[in-house]
Amino acid sequence: MWRSSCRPSSRSISKDVYEAADLDGAGEWRKLWRITLPLLRPQILFIIVIFSINSLKVFSQVYMMTPPPGGGPGDSTMVLNLMLYQQSFRTLRFGYGASISMVIFVMLFAFVLFEIKIITRKDKAVSY
Repeated sequence: MWRSSCRPSSRSISKDVYEAADLDGAGEWRKLWRITLPLLRPQILFIIVIFSINSLKVFSQVYMMTPPPGGGPGDSTMVLNLMLYQQSFRTLRFGYGASISMVIFVMLFAFVLFEIKIITRKDKAVSY
């Protein structure tokens, strides 16, 4: 995912920008932190958001690898989506399952908003 999204974008950064940085005496690390990463912020944000959403969607792997009640020994592999499934469809507590789904939604929404705020913040300009 990282390579398919950021590799073409990093190639689209103009060589003139890097040449100007070389003329100013910037090293490789400074070019990476001051030119490449700021210009790749939208792609980095996209990748982080997609990976965050996918990390909370883990269900089938845990469900298939644990015994029928699910959750593993001592609920060691219990994830929110498995708990949602068990409460909604095994014990028929649909209201509790719906509240778990709302908790998942609010957590994910807050996390994505936090990521967007962090990634899109403007760096303070240094004045001399």
